[in-house]
Amino acid sequence: MSSARLLLLAAIGMMLPPLTVTAQPAGQINYTPPTDQIRLVERDRLTLSETNREQLATLLVTAAKTVVAEQRRTGGVLDSQLLAKCMALALDLAAEAKAVVVANFQFAKNVGAPPPDGAPTLPQIAAALTQLAESLSATRQEEDVKLGNYLFDLAAALDPLNEDAVFRMSTAATAGFKPAWKEKLAGAAAAEPAPATTVSAAPFAGRARSSIKILLVNTTRTGVEVGSTNNLIGLLLRGHEAPAPVLPPPAQPPERRVSKSGTAAAIELPPAPVDTGNLRVAFVLAGKVGAQMNTAAQEAARLVSVRHPELPPLRAQLSFEDKYTPKDGGSCGTAAAIVLLSLVEDFDLDPGGVITGDITVDGQVQKIGGVSAKTEGAIAAGAEFMVLPAHNTVDVDDYFVLHQLDDARKIQLFSAANLDEALTLTKREKTGELAQAMELFRALPATAANLKTPDARRQLQEIVRLAPNHLSAQILLRGVTGSLPKKLSVTGSIEQIFSAAGPLLYWMSNSAERGDEPPVYSREVGEQCTRRLNALNFKVDPKTASLQDAMLTYAQELQTAVGFGQVRDWSGIAAHNPRFRPVFNARARLYAEIRALQCDQSVLEKYLRKDSGSR
Repeated sequence: MSSARLLLLAAIGMMLPPLTVTAQPAGQINYTPPTDQIRLVERDRLTLSETNREQLATLLVTAAKTVVAEQRRTGGVLDSQLLAKCMALALDLAAEAKAVVVANFQFAKNVGAPPPDGAPTLPQIAAALTQLAESLSATRQEEDVKLGNYLFDLAAALDPLNEDAVFRMSTAATAGFKPAWKEKLAGAAAAEPAPATTVSAAPFAGRARSSIKILLVNTTRTGVEVGSTNNLIGLLLRGHEAPAPVLPPPAQPPERRVSKSGTAAAIELPPAPVDTGNLRVAFVLAGKVGAQMNTAAQEAARLVSVRHPELPPLRAQLSFEDKYTPKDGGSCGTAAAIVLLSLVEDFDLDPGGVITGDITVDGQVQKIGGVSAKTEGAIAAGAEFMVLPAHNTVDVDDYFVLHQLDDARKIQLFSAANLDEALTLTKREKTGELAQAMELFRALPATAANLKTPDARRQLQEIVRLAPNHLSAQILLRGVTGSLPKKLSVTGSIEQIFSAAGPLLYWMSNSAERGDEPPVYSREVGEQCTRRLNALNFKVDPKTASLQDAMLTYAQELQTAVGFGQVRDWSGIAAHNPRFRPVFNARARLYAEIRALQCDQSVLEKYLRKDSGSR
């Protein structure tokens, strides 16, 4: 461990004045001391010295006292489990330290001593625990890493806004570490509620945090869609942990905006506050999450409140493992609903799965975009299974028009029409026919070429019988019998054409109208677009063949006009250079083809936008 980290911990320990035992007004703390046999870590195998262990234990005692003091200050509900966790770890590290012995006795007698004057706040304590945990994890010693994970877990509970602690706590859980609090806290979790006149633990029993992997698509400035997985982390806040709810601002009368061309632009209303019942939810990464994603999360919270009208007032926070990339879109809705339900109903989620899909308040999983890129991202991330909306099954067919059939063997694809189906798939415990189907799929030959035997076909048929929504088994069965489609759907064709020509589409709007600086166009960019468009030959739906040809002609004409150089704003010089006239003609033809297909304007705008982000 670095000396700097130890000095930091020692400094915090020195900040604390001598412990004073001061009785507080009556108030049920509802604390049961841990068992005498508690051993969260093996002290003799820690790199921390005895002095450092005692300093850390004293800091944990201060955290426990501050938890009680904050509850009394705010009048909220005491998180007795968090209090017990702080004391359990303190006892494990330094059971004979004076501060630990005295505090353990006081809490057991329902007497709360205040934290010393000038003691650090809960966020400051969480920051110190996080820094120490990072140093412990860096030693790679088994007991150090284990203690570090306990500290990350406590830091995230003490300060849910500490994103580093939340991230490390979540990744530790994904890697298989689950804190062994439950069996160590003798009776703390199951303590009887105190009378209504005292401060007691809430009768509601949920879990503090949960996470699930979701699929997002990042659209680069070159128009390429890249799928990736991301942990969506949910924290259930109560008592001293709960900040004021973060709701969208109330709608204000919109101002009439006029574009530079003089025509009225589209008027957008700010999102109105959403009544989500007793469960309030907000994203931690304010400013990084767009309105659509926030709306999806609010709808998920409303769904959970409808399912559980008996819930006490609760607040939850959602955050992403990747906290820097802007995100938007409704495809996180189903994942948000599942995470919130796992917090409320206290069940484990399967870390091997990924999910995408919007959600409605009545639990219907809605169609989303970017299925091809998201499937690629799930396979690249090594996910065991992927859940997508039942309305997107045609997009799965489109994926296998463009990719090898072996991809269906690399991941178990499932469809879900509603939240209950999605829950069955994403819970850690798989039972009944679903568990049988997944196990049979794991036993299949590794490549699609080896699935043409009668035995393999019968096995695939049995998987489909056991799990009719097992899309991978369906795809493989159709693939070995030659019944998969050879061409993309109309929607899939349009999306692939637009995606292949992403850089060119940005050039289709005049920079004067956009009000920004267009990117530099080079021959290399044009060649890349041409290759990607040519790769779609004979794969697009016949109804979109003219659109593909028009897009390819536009790319080739622009490439010829530019030559081997680079052009930043070709529209500005085209009027004085005849070689750009064919480019304008090709662009006019392309616009005509788009209008003829009645393409959704939002599809075109998606590929014309300059900024990149996840959705």
